[in-house]
Amino acid sequence: MVRETLRTHLEVMGELIMRDKNHPSVIMWSVANEPDSEAPSAATYFKHLIAQTRALDPSRPVTFATFKAPEKDVVCQHVDLIMANRYHAW
Repeated sequence: MVRETLRTHLEVMGELIMRDKNHPSVIMWSVANEPDSEAPSAATYFKHLIAQTRALDPSRPVTFATFKAPEKDVVCQHVDLIMANRYHAW
């Protein structure tokens, strides 16, 4: 299941980059919004996804949005910018 999901995710990111890489408003690529980035398998999954994203467009930074604790997040080490969503009212 994870391989199929990764394959689909890689395909979708590839289509997005090919379609929009020359658009002047694109300043970076975000590969996910609030994934389970504490899961041990997330490190390998996102390492591959981020590497392909960089290979397709090495001119822009790669990021994702997390809501996990920084000390437990295993994906942050692979991105150029870390975007953190915090829900203080919850």
